[in-house]
Amino acid sequence: MPDLIIKPAAQSGNKVIIQDQAGGAVITTADSGATIANATLVAPALGTPASGVATNLTGIPAANLTGTVANARINQPAFSVWSTPSNQSTSSGWNTWEHNQSDLDNKSGVHADNYYEVQTGDNGYWFLVGIVHWGGTLDSTQTVAGAIFHNSTEIQSSWASPTFGGGDNIENPVQAIINASVGDKFYLKGWQNGGTPVMMNGTDRNCTFMGFKLLI
Repeated sequence: MPDLIIKPAAQSGNKVIIQDQAGGAVITTADSGATIANATLVAPALGTPASGVATNLTGIPAANLTGTVANARINQPAFSVWSTPSNQSTSSGWNTWEHNQSDLDNKSGVHADNYYEVQTGDNGYWFLVGIVHWGGTLDSTQTVAGAIFHNSTEIQSSWASPTFGGGDNIENPVQAIINASVGDKFYLKGWQNGGTPVMMNGTDRNCTFMGFKLLI
């Protein structure tokens, strides 16, 4: 059978308009092409977008998008904390590092009780980095450590001992990747086995703790 053709009278600006039950325009033709509005595409599924430049995107770009993504904003949860008061005294065993300053906390997960709590929608793999910087006088029999804790579990730690009496300024850097659930808590802790070593604080950020959720 021959093709069925519907088109407006041959004059610039004339249109064919197909409306829905409420009277809204769903398909509107132009002199060249057409506009589809308020439509839900069920099938076929969209394939790989053509390459080009995508601008002003928010959220996570769809898989297989090629070309340049300009002005895209991906609001991944992240935090970075430090502390301004005097150095923190410690006792033998694990001590939770206390922080009171935040350079970054875009999902409001930093807690006054000195941990970061994973917020709703932020579950998944996190990359965490911390530094415990020890000061005070340490002798050669002492050992200090820094560790990242996931809730009450030690995940990653580093250990050090001065090689001579009167040692000072020892750093324990740590990093970890953690698969966390909503409500889980991240801590930075320091360990020592006696004496009076302190965890150093101040505007030069001797001790610091930071992390972000990975895009995987």
